[in-house]
Amino acid sequence: GYVTALKKRGRKQTTLALRHLLRMIREYPAAPLREAIAEAERYGLFDLDRVERMVLRRIAHDYFRLKNDDDTGGNDDGRA
Repeated sequence: GYVTALKKRGRKQTTLALRHLLRMIREYPAAPLREAIAEAERYGLFDLDRVERMVLRRIAHDYFRLKNDDDTGGNDDGRA
């Protein structure tokens, strides 16, 4: 459903939008991507740059962890 609506109402040329979506499918975990697309569809959002930011917010904690006091191991010079 989202792809059909994206073809009709997306800002980008259809081919570019589909390539962008395909790249996101290849690069990001399936569950957060599906959640972001479902939310975008619910709100009628077809700006794929914004959808991509929504995905990144969902995965940021899992994939881009900053070292904190609870982490063990590593050196004091910032290297693991």
